[in-house]
Amino acid sequence: MGHLFTYTVWEKYKPYLFIGFFSFLVVLLQYHVGFECSWDSLWYILFADWIGNSLNFDRLAVYPPLYYETLGFFKLFGLSTISTILLYWWICYYIIITLFYSLTRNITVSILALLAILSNIDLWNTYRTIWTEMGYSVLLLTALHSLYKYLNSVDSKNSYKYLFLFSIAMLPIQRYIGVYISIYLGLIYLFSSKKDLLQRFYDLMMAITPLLFVLAWNYLLSGFVAGPREPSPYSFAKNFHMSRDVLSGNFHIESVFYIVISLFLIISMLKRRRFSSLFLLLLVPAIEVFFQIVSNTQYNINIINQRYFVVLVPSVVLLITLFIEGQFKKRNKIMISLMLASYMIIIGYNVKRHYNAYITNPTQNYMKVKNYLFNIKAPSKIGVFTGGYQHYGSDYILLDQIIPLAHCHKYKSVAKFNMLTKEYADGLRDFEGIYYLPTCSNTIGHIYAPLTRELKNSPDNILVSKRRLPRDWRNMFKGYRVENLGEFYGLSK
Repeated sequence: MGHLFTYTVWEKYKPYLFIGFFSFLVVLLQYHVGFECSWDSLWYILFADWIGNSLNFDRLAVYPPLYYETLGFFKLFGLSTISTILLYWWICYYIIITLFYSLTRNITVSILALLAILSNIDLWNTYRTIWTEMGYSVLLLTALHSLYKYLNSVDSKNSYKYLFLFSIAMLPIQRYIGVYISIYLGLIYLFSSKKDLLQRFYDLMMAITPLLFVLAWNYLLSGFVAGPREPSPYSFAKNFHMSRDVLSGNFHIESVFYIVISLFLIISMLKRRRFSSLFLLLLVPAIEVFFQIVSNTQYNINIINQRYFVVLVPSVVLLITLFIEGQFKKRNKIMISLMLASYMIIIGYNVKRHYNAYITNPTQNYMKVKNYLFNIKAPSKIGVFTGGYQHYGSDYILLDQIIPLAHCHKYKSVAKFNMLTKEYADGLRDFEGIYYLPTCSNTIGHIYAPLTRELKNSPDNILVSKRRLPRDWRNMFKGYRVENLGEFYGLSK
């Protein structure tokens, strides 16, 4: 009897253990390729550090709190920054595969779905960066999945309902743009049936409570519900053209699949003369794109780029899966597998094109920079220079890897983040092509500081990122001995 019970439990949970193991392998690969870090990333890590070390919830209102508060929660258990990020990645990948498994009940198809998602090189790069997009795309995927199940299932409706409500409650506090998707999906949920309309209305009122709390918090911090924003310099037409260029250039395969599936579904509905709830979900990517254009027309955020639209890739793969599942009941697993495999093959040329970006050995580069830094006599001031503002050219200077977080216990350049003024923020960007890292001191006496082109206070040692270096960089650093450190040059007087 005991053996039978053990066997039954094993059979029940075996798929989920395998999902966990495969998610671990993906995280391991992603860790080996290396992290990406940007200006936003440094703020996220800093805020998480404050929460994890001292339960300090100070923040900037322009950054929605869910991402770094989740990282901060993990850090309460004594995890390092790197371990925290790896755990976050693992949870996200585990959820993605599990959502597909709950639809297909097939491990192979579910893993194939994840590989189809990761075959987009822009998504892969964005997921490696310490940004909010990964968590946002998982929440969006969860919202679509749970709402579809709620609308089309007889059993377990309550489970899907609560999962859906949780997802749309979290979307806007992961990324503010999520408020539009939450409203749209909430309206679908509200009018899904004539019965219990009032109860569903109460459910949605509860779901918006976290967002209302964050908006009030933002107003207290900055006087604005979403933080201070400057007017956009770009018109709606200009943002529309930029979005079109990004979608046609970086996501043309996804766009073609999305349009084809949409047309097939419309034809199917006309033939059967029956409306499909999947059609309403198919509108979500279009709505996301539209309101991203609207937001960028209203506020000066960033120029529209692929980062904004990678979150739609998992949703498109999910919608492909749902469409095939609905159209080919008997052979849906075979058809889904064929569709996802063809999707991967077609989009795979992107990976081949960018293969050279991933054949470097990040571990070796880490060690080169580490050895360089730790062989410098203390006390010393180490300058950090990179030619790229948008992409802080350092997979390898990311905190725990090169400058262990224990060495960065003092962020001297910004004492009171909530009082960050526009003048101060502008002052940080006085020099084009210079990326500013919060100044921090470590336990062996080194001071890490950002450098400008003028090099007014020339340090004895400089860490120079090779990415987007200006042509005259050698003239800028005359008198320094240059050492090749992989992704960086180590300069010494």
